[in-house]
Amino acid sequence: MSDTAEIKGHRRTYVGALPGKLIQCLKKTGSMNPVVLIDEVDKMSMHSIHGDPASALLEVLDPEQNTSFLDHYMDVPVDLSKVLFICTANQIPASFPVALADRMEIIDVSGYVTEEKMEIAKRYLIPSTRKLTGIAEEQVVVDDD
Repeated sequence: MSDTAEIKGHRRTYVGALPGKLIQCLKKTGSMNPVVLIDEVDKMSMHSIHGDPASALLEVLDPEQNTSFLDHYMDVPVDLSKVLFICTANQIPASFPVALADRMEIIDVSGYVTEEKMEIAKRYLIPSTRKLTGIAEEQVVVDDD
């Protein structure tokens, strides 16, 4: 997310104005209590010329504020307190506002270790790539180093 309007919508004075992604989600699901996945919040732009999406997301995730979330397009309060938000991030809290991290329950999920990555490459990635490209096994040698 690089623009506050993606979360809070555009004001109706703009040509092509739309509600924010959350209001669009509620309309699309037809439910006031959906599960909403916000992927890679750590890559969100901070303090851009289009506003601060982190502040807008803070308003969405904060239980004190999300009961009367105001989308700029709709211009009426919407209760987001029943929505379950799941946010993913690759790096927490280094590239992340502390206030936003405070509103989240952070679950650390470890990734693959080097040995596991090598096994995945040997068993699946290299054979499927060879088959896809037509390269014979003797044409390319991949060793553990």
